[in-house]
Amino acid sequence: MRGDKNVIYENSIGQRIVFDNRQLFAEYIDMTGTSGIHAMENLAFADGQTSVYHQLSAKTIPCSFALKNINLDDYTKLYLESIFNPKLSGTLTVITKNDMYKIECRPQNVPTFKRDEVKFVYRFDVDFVADFPYWQKGAEISLSLSAGETFVYSNNPIDLPMKIMFPAGPATLFNVNGKGFTLKKHDISLIINTQNFKVTNASGQNCNQYIDATAQLDEVYFKYGQNKIICSPFSGVQIFYYNISLGEI
Repeated sequence: MRGDKNVIYENSIGQRIVFDNRQLFAEYIDMTGTSGIHAMENLAFADGQTSVYHQLSAKTIPCSFALKNINLDDYTKLYLESIFNPKLSGTLTVITKNDMYKIECRPQNVPTFKRDEVKFVYRFDVDFVADFPYWQKGAEISLSLSAGETFVYSNNPIDLPMKIMFPAGPATLFNVNGKGFTLKKHDISLIINTQNFKVTNASGQNCNQYIDATAQLDEVYFKYGQNKIICSPFSGVQIFYYNISLGEI
């Protein structure tokens, strides 16, 4: 690894670029900046206000890059223009000296190349926007459920969403800390994602018909501290999740 941060971006059609600070340089990236959304209500006949809720808006990730193009070829510039297509989503990966971070995002703009005083150096900026404003930190964690209750301890101060994989089977009751849902009898394997509330099969097809519309998917998270999982039947059920972070300075 060279430098404080190496950056990798891969878009949804598989085009990939690596800023390893050799030919392509990641000169600046703001991983942490995220705006808050705060809803308030005025108190009737009284001074002040009351806060109703607080949440984070989508994350904008400003980046400044440089290209050392000694051979002055146009291919690299054309490839960079094509990979940073705002119509294509992708995954931004940042490798630091402490950990690895990933986030699903898309570029907001096609880069404009500015030639430096050194004639073979080009600089350009790309701003990425991520709908889910948290970075996935480190490797994915998986666990298989056991009979009765399963306990998971989280030392992450942010609520952790999860993907739950159910094998084909009868109606299944699932909850975390008393919040959950009942899955209807299903003859296929199903995956429930509590980040985007999607219910799909292994091929990614929508399978919302197997879950009630009132399911509390928005509350099925691992919270800071001890978490209790109840699942019946439990055999073959697996949970996948990441530790998440606001980023690294």
